[in-house]
Amino acid sequence: MKFEKLNYGKEKNKRMFLYGFIVCAIFLVLLNIIISKALYRRTESVQLANGTVNYELADIDIVAAYIRGKGEKEYKQTDDIPKEGYKLNREDSYCTNPNDPSPIKNILSFSNGNLIINLTKKGTKCYLFFEEFYPADEVLAKLNLQSQSKISSEFTGPSCDSNDDNNGCGEYNMNQNGLYESEDDDGLTYFFRGSVNNNYLQFAGKMWRIIRINGNGSIRIIYDGNGHKNGEITTDNIAILKQRWSIQNQMAYFDNMYVGLTWTENQVRGYEVKSNVYNRLMDWYSTNLKDYEKHIDRNSGFCNDRQPSSSKTVIDNKNGIGTEQTYYGAYVRLADLEDEVGTTMYTPSFKCSNETNHYADDLYTVEGAKKSNKTNGNEKLLYPIGLITADEVSFAGGFFGSNNYRYYLYNGQHYWTISPFWMTGSAAIFQIRDNGELNRNNTYAEFGIRPVVNLKADTIFEFTDDETRGTIGNPYVVVD
Repeated sequence: MKFEKLNYGKEKNKRMFLYGFIVCAIFLVLLNIIISKALYRRTESVQLANGTVNYELADIDIVAAYIRGKGEKEYKQTDDIPKEGYKLNREDSYCTNPNDPSPIKNILSFSNGNLIINLTKKGTKCYLFFEEFYPADEVLAKLNLQSQSKISSEFTGPSCDSNDDNNGCGEYNMNQNGLYESEDDDGLTYFFRGSVNNNYLQFAGKMWRIIRINGNGSIRIIYDGNGHKNGEITTDNIAILKQRWSIQNQMAYFDNMYVGLTWTENQVRGYEVKSNVYNRLMDWYSTNLKDYEKHIDRNSGFCNDRQPSSSKTVIDNKNGIGTEQTYYGAYVRLADLEDEVGTTMYTPSFKCSNETNHYADDLYTVEGAKKSNKTNGNEKLLYPIGLITADEVSFAGGFFGSNNYRYYLYNGQHYWTISPFWMTGSAAIFQIRDNGELNRNNTYAEFGIRPVVNLKADTIFEFTDDETRGTIGNPYVVVD
């Protein structure tokens, strides 16, 4: 009998190879599907001023982006998604996809500070609409306030007529009684002007009046004691009575340096010696506001504008040392109201310095302050407290040399501002007088101190009735 040798090993290897090939092929197909799906699900991000748009690359085609400026009615198309100064309008933005060409709304949500487009269908096309955004607008909405049209450039006098002998400021001009807008170093700012009665705010157990909503969204307030009505004479809202600006000696007003909140001898801007007003403010903060610091903004500053000039009408950055005759920035803007040809020169400004390189020198801030678009200020304050500027008084309705018994800053008392006036024989600071006018006096004079602080933009308020919110009987109350 003849036996044949069967090669089982070779046949087995062939079958194993075939099975392995099939398995590998299936594995590669599955891997490819998984990788493709992973790529399909890969997320891209676009950074925005108020968050991040997260979208999945294969899902979404951002067909168009549109922007609309503040006060504009129509959007206009833009080639770039804005990263600063705009926020996404969630109601106007929409998407479409091949399966459902009708606009898809409500596809946006927020998570951990990110704005997420919630879509899963491939081929989706999105149309994004952005609106110009200012931090002050958000706070304005939170306080449920509305501003007047922008007419701040038209303010050429006090907030009322000065022909009435009984009131010293005549029949009140209602067109200048309200909330207006302008610009400061951080952007759009809203300020109260005239005999307003809806800017009362309760904080740290005391009443305050809102001066303005700053460009960074913080809320600038001035001390008002237990609260007083417009036109009322009171010492209650003078936190510190009869204080000299400088008290080194009786000769402490014969030098330019004394117009500073702090000063150094033979320097236009110095910080070596602290004025009496500086020390009194820091003491008052330590006693009255330390327990409420979590609400106080540390990034806003107080402008002690020491731009010197040898001219009354044009800032030329000359003089400012020793006994040199000097006119400071606020004097040029507010006090000498006519130039050589009779043109009105009244130009109040919320911006600290027209000269960028001195912005840091004149803006008093605390250490670690952060500013959005410039330097951090001089960081020379121990605590974030200061005084109102002469420019802010002007915007509020005060006017150099004119009585005003009706605007909200009037209280029948003399008190300091933070703004230098001049050095012509003596160093002088702007003040509000007992008749409500904006004027000046030398640094050895005795006047009251009304502290000013800034509340954080995210401060939460409560009030009892929406219709009377912000009034003396129903003030905005800071919630702890």
